[in-house]
Amino acid sequence: MLCVLGEFLHDLPLRRLASQVARAGQTAMTRRPGLVGAVDQHMAAVRDMLATDERGVHHSAVFDYLRGFLEGARERGWYPTVGVFDEWEDIRLLACCRMAQARL
Repeated sequence: MLCVLGEFLHDLPLRRLASQVARAGQTAMTRRPGLVGAVDQHMAAVRDMLATDERGVHHSAVFDYLRGFLEGARERGWYPTVGVFDEWEDIRLLACCRMAQARL
């Protein structure tokens, strides 16, 4: 139980981010139907990278990927803009956050 609690607390800031981005993304997707397809493609790509077996992707793998993705994007000078999903990184972030929300 302590290990699971430690994992939960370690991911808490990412959980908040995932929740906020997923909510903003849901609103954006209702206004921009083409965004739905782009997000689905990113989710499939991430799922293919992270899946280790037929059971799918564990939530901790999604958070690990999300953490690494954000670090790499920041190193390249990219930072998310709330509610804007125009760049590749924005859409990948939204896809990861939707995946994370679905696994909580």
